[in-house]
Amino acid sequence: MIRAALIATALAVSAPALAAQPVTLAGDVSAAGDTVTLGDLFGIDGEVSMAAVARAPAPGETIYLEAGWLQAFAAGHDLDWANAGGLQRIAVKRESRQITADEISAMIADELSLAGGADTYEITFAQRDIAFYAPNGARGGTRILRFDYNGQTNAFAAEIEPYAGAPVQRVSGRAFASLEVPALSRAVSSGQIITESDIIWTATRADRLRQDAVLDASGLIGMQAKRSLRPGEPLREYDIKRPAAVEKGSLVTVFYQKPGLTLTARGRALEEGAKGEVVRIVNLSSNRTIEAVAAGPGKAVVRDNTYLTASLEQGAF
Repeated sequence: MIRAALIATALAVSAPALAAQPVTLAGDVSAAGDTVTLGDLFGIDGEVSMAAVARAPAPGETIYLEAGWLQAFAAGHDLDWANAGGLQRIAVKRESRQITADEISAMIADELSLAGGADTYEITFAQRDIAFYAPNGARGGTRILRFDYNGQTNAFAAEIEPYAGAPVQRVSGRAFASLEVPALSRAVSSGQIITESDIIWTATRADRLRQDAVLDASGLIGMQAKRSLRPGEPLREYDIKRPAAVEKGSLVTVFYQKPGLTLTARGRALEEGAKGEVVRIVNLSSNRTIEAVAAGPGKAVVRDNTYLTASLEQGAF
């Protein structure tokens, strides 16, 4: 029996001890669930990967683990982390999705529209930074639990649940109804004609639009800029005009027509006029001022009236 015991002891001494599994830290440590596990930290599989190291941070937040403590904790689970980089602390985030201010703005605009408001709104928040987070795989979507709006002051207050069961977040600010209005895609100089390709649509607060704002793109196409116009800005009727068919001071051929009779005369325009507008023209032969309708570049047509009847009897107008 003594000999058997000695042999067993010799075998135990000569057998190599089981070595700890060497591991390396994950490049960007994040927790997938409510706890930070060894699998999250070292990217390993198996039963040991499920060992909980710490409570996971809230969505969007970060916790820090002391490197020395983590090294000892890993060793207790037969993992050998050498910490070759000499880290002091390890940052751990929670796998989550950011709910942006733009998403919250869209939800508030939808809430106002459903209540009978405008189709679109410009939202401004009283809080400087609006960003909520929901953990990956969270139940339920983001929703508004309570919403209040004052149409006179445009002020709102809302209670937001980022995901099912999440702490309620409160936001406030102002919401202004806005309209999609036509604007220019490029700078247009005075005198240039606006074409269909120049038109874009831009959302503009309704309370900032002038009474004479152009709301229909058809009211811009083919019009002439009265002054230099900047891109992206709402336009007013004051900014545009119909293109001049007859320029002030230009020579004009004046026509008078009726069945079986056509008369023409040369004149000089005393004022500018777009096609279809009445302009005053001096007849260069008679030196008399007549009114004619601008018909095109350098052309005008007179209307039959008492003066014309008398002029025709004299053989000129």
